[in-house]
Amino acid sequence: MSQVFGSIEEITLTGYAIRTCLVGLIMFTVARFIAKRAISELTTYDFVFAWILGALTVAPVLDGKISFTYTVVPICTLYFWHTVLSLGSKYNQTVSDFFNGKPLIIINQGQIVKENLKKHFINAEILLAELRLKDIANIADVDYAILEPNGQLSILMKPAAQPVTAKALNLNPASSIATLIIHDGILLEKNLAKCGVDRTWLDDALKQQGITSYRNVYLATLDSQKQLFISLN
Repeated sequence: MSQVFGSIEEITLTGYAIRTCLVGLIMFTVARFIAKRAISELTTYDFVFAWILGALTVAPVLDGKISFTYTVVPICTLYFWHTVLSLGSKYNQTVSDFFNGKPLIIINQGQIVKENLKKHFINAEILLAELRLKDIANIADVDYAILEPNGQLSILMKPAAQPVTAKALNLNPASSIATLIIHDGILLEKNLAKCGVDRTWLDDALKQQGITSYRNVYLATLDSQKQLFISLN
């Protein structure tokens, strides 16, 4: 075990393999239990946490002289402080503003706020590119553009430029969520039961489309309106 956890001048190939597996396990465990916003949003604070965590866990693999055991303590300490500061950010706005940052208005009622662009070194070309990525061709259609703490750009369109919604047309379409019922030729009977149909109903629906075997179906979904989607092998 000293060839894995201790400080080693020349680590063996087996030692490297074991250390690599342990590093992967530690990274998975920490990533599994940290707040999911650290992975999904990646604010500046979360980025620093992830960067340091990666450096600590990989160090024993890259250098055998670094004791694997000693890396566990700073990793646990880092995880502890990340949890404490995340809770502090949740219950204290001042702490949240300091570690997570504040949203920054880039476009205010159709007017570009040049000072805020300069703060984050954003020029006009970058701003226009971000708008195009959100399918906005004309900056005149934008009411507000807000640079969020996680680096994403939120866009609020002017009322006249917003797409027509079902609510605006006084429509009330039923919501529908598709459920996977066949995957790679295998029938998922539990999911089929959740949809309120049985195998007889499904077999009849497949036969209407000339499908006689589940094995011919790569993927099939059924929504709450009993609409069947099929992708064949």
